Amino acid sequence: MAPFAAHSDDDDAIWLGRPALAQPHLPTLDATLVTVALVMLCGNLPAVLVHQLAGLRGVPVWPLYMAIYGAIAVLLMARAAFARHLVGPASPILAMSLLPLLSTAWSVTPVETAVQAMTLAGTALVGFYLAAGMPVRQVLRVLAIAATAAACLDLAAIVALPRVGIEQDGPWVGTWRGLHDQKNGLGAYSALQLLLLVAYVRAERRLPAFAAFGLALNLFLLITAKSTTSWLTAAVCLPIVMAPRLFLWVIGRVLPTLMVVLGLWIALDPDVATALLQALPALVGKDSTLSNRLPVWEVLAPYLEAAPWLGYGYGAFWTDAFMPGEVFMAQIRFLPGSAHSSVYELRLGLGYVGLSLMALVLVMFVVSLWSCDHPAARGDAPLMAPLALAVLAFVLFQSLSESVLLTRNDLMWVLLVWLATRLALSARDCSADFEG
Repeated sequence: MAPFAAHSDDDDAIWLGRPALAQPHLPTLDATLVTVALVMLCGNLPAVLVHQLAGLRGVPVWPLYMAIYGAIAVLLMARAAFARHLVGPASPILAMSLLPLLSTAWSVTPVETAVQAMTLAGTALVGFYLAAGMPVRQVLRVLAIAATAAACLDLAAIVALPRVGIEQDGPWVGTWRGLHDQKNGLGAYSALQLLLLVAYVRAERRLPAFAAFGLALNLFLLITAKSTTSWLTAAVCLPIVMAPRLFLWVIGRVLPTLMVVLGLWIALDPDVATALLQALPALVGKDSTLSNRLPVWEVLAPYLEAAPWLGYGYGAFWTDAFMPGEVFMAQIRFLPGSAHSSVYELRLGLGYVGLSLMALVLVMFVVSLWSCDHPAARGDAPLMAPLALAVLAFVLFQSLSESVLLTRNDLMWVLLVWLATRLALSARDCSADFEG
């Protein structure tokens, strides 16, 4: 497929070959600010700085995030002429980022929802700035630097601040978590950061020293995080960026053949299907409850049915003022921090309305990605396509067992906003060229 061919050496500062949309390279100060913002979104660094190092445990950290988002907003306003081109193609992702603010009107905890929704809008703002203010090659370089810096901070927390970087109690005591809530967070981000570094190396066609170090460190952290889900995610997504043509060949030729063979086997011996279903959790390192996810989903079922269309407001269900902690303790004897499912999390916060809008965003993402195979595709569209497909696969895979879609102060949402916006703009220009 065309989007996965080697990209041209044209200067992608002239975005999509259109001089009217020329993007000047970012000044060093601006690039540094964006890199700092991205590093902040790769973990719980603000919480560690305020709560652990400064000892201010009762102080909220959202003002720190809003300060950096405000600075990004100033940079975006400086590129207002270019940013106007985002409005049409980016409408679904913009609506998805603003719907949580609207949910304040029906939230069971309006104040908490308003704060969380504002930080989510700020998170999306970083993605929009990457789409409007920076050429793709420069975005990839900044992302690669942030991925390396974040891994260094994770390792520093593990070594120098073990009370922060290592689990101190619970079922995973002693496992590494870096600057994340738990080992699964460290594993997921190490895998994601590997994707970004590989995409940068592929775009540059060389291996800078910092990228080599970042790759080695993130691979080390991924392995030592002992997160089976993250290992599987990396195994699926890394080949997309490293060898996209081979990946597509496997998906198009080998996988269908295996599915046919498996189907015939099950048809000849129906007991095989039952055996496979029973063995599947063990194959992915889970027990029959999927690491206690099934009991959590059972407790959530009546609450989902009680507010099906609009939910309880963005982030409201898990606030101290509302979360039915006594119900969880009575039925499963522990308190989860999230639904451990992006679908359930979206339904709890925004109901079927939010879930439908997110589905529209993802469908448009796929349609825009597919348009990269259009004969008119040029500029940075082929350069972005492998990473876009890998990030989409990464998010969907993680969404099966974790709440990773529409997450505030999180790099994953930044990447989805950036890629969805740039791909939508690319698809629009391809369509215009073809019709012209």
